[in-house]
Amino acid sequence: MTLLFWLMARFGLCAVVVTTFVLGTGSLAIPATLQFGQWYGQAALTWTQVMAAPAAFGAYTSPGGRPLKRTFD
Repeated sequence: MTLLFWLMARFGLCAVVVTTFVLGTGSLAIPATLQFGQWYGQAALTWTQVMAAPAAFGAYTSPGGRPLKRTFD
């Protein structure tokens, strides 16, 4: 609960909702593995991709048109 309160104060409600969704639905329900040949391997890979895609998109779009690499003149 302390983490959620800190997250709410620092980043807002959207961050708390996303954190609760990720921790509550997928990451604890689907076993994490690197052995994708196992019967649960594809579910773990799919869940990882489902969570990584919006994170990558958000990281790419968050600078708002500014260059990703900052240059000092």
